[in-house]
Amino acid sequence: LTAEPKCTTGGNSGYSYEWYYNGASTNVKTKTYTATTSGSYTVKVTLGNGQEASSSTYVAKIDKTAPTCSIAVASGTSGSNGWYTSNVGLTMTATDSESGISSYTAFSTSSNASYGTSGGGKTSLKITKTLSDGTYTYYGYVKNGTGLTGKCSKSVKVDKTPPASGFASRNDYCLKDNIAYVLNEDGSGISNSYCELFNSKTNTHLRSFVFSNANKEINLNPKSYGEYKINCHIGDNAGNQYTNNGLIFNIK
Repeated sequence: LTAEPKCTTGGNSGYSYEWYYNGASTNVKTKTYTATTSGSYTVKVTLGNGQEASSSTYVAKIDKTAPTCSIAVASGTSGSNGWYTSNVGLTMTATDSESGISSYTAFSTSSNASYGTSGGGKTSLKITKTLSDGTYTYYGYVKNGTGLTGKCSKSVKVDKTPPASGFASRNDYCLKDNIAYVLNEDGSGISNSYCELFNSKTNTHLRSFVFSNANKEINLNPKSYGEYKINCHIGDNAGNQYTNNGLIFNIK
């Protein structure tokens, strides 16, 4: 800011200056003043003969601070290993208390910045999104009225579906059939499993077996006629549990 007196009688050397910020003296007494903060500025000019005059008010709008952006989980049930076992509500919050938000992009899947939505100069915005099963990484981008930018990101893993197991086709088989007992787990992956095969009439334990992420199909094939049952417990990495006791199949 520069003070330029309209009256030049006697030359500028006869003038003294004092700058004011929001009505209070800054104790700066030079002809020029560098404003660093938004606010109202005036300058008082004193002539050599003691006469004084004050300038009109200049309102400076200065924003040297980039806008802030954050993406956070607002709702959801925490499971194991960083997974959530329910729908997850995300909230992106953007703020800029000075020049306001000029534009933003919420919940982008790209790591390349973009600013496709008008912020309308608001000082704060909140945008929400609901996630179901899957793994996600979202980015938020925000730009303020002076062109400064902010960026945020959040990774979330959701598996609300417990594992399950069952026969690939039916429950009645011929002796020559391949009897495939199949695991269904497409989310966080198996953390543990323990299954047992019994003769259901005598309750005789025939074998134990386990599933793994690499082996999701077990061939049972008891090789004799009869009625059989399976007890099975499976847990996934998100903490979901599945128990299936007394599943019956027949070989006729």
